[in-house]
Amino acid sequence: MRKLGDRVLPDVIPTLRRGLSDPQEAVRKGVCIGLAEVVEAATRSQIEGFVDLIVPALRDALCDTAEGVREAASRAFSSLQRVVGPQALDSVLPALLARIEREDEEEDRERDEKARPGTAGAGRGGAGGDA
Repeated sequence: MRKLGDRVLPDVIPTLRRGLSDPQEAVRKGVCIGLAEVVEAATRSQIEGFVDLIVPALRDALCDTAEGVREAASRAFSSLQRVVGPQALDSVLPALLARIEREDEEEDRERDEKARPGTAGAGRGGAGGDA
């Protein structure tokens, strides 16, 4: 890969990135395994040219609904961090934390909305209640 990397990576990385949108968990997991292999086989300078594609792909995969995909993505991310260093963590962590915060806020909103029907109309002259 090191010798072919400059010619192969421009085709391989975008193809793998698209594979993360596949509805099948096994395909998404395989893509993460493939990304890890590519990252480990390429040189730092080769990978640095594709960090802008790899990082968002791994960030999405780290939040995948399937545990197997998340595990494979974490291995790929670990490989990326070994190759490019702290830049990988700096690129992923803030976005992951923001995503977790948004999801927590959405869960809180949903919980609040579910709690409202039982209290709807209370203190409003019975509006909306079935008496």
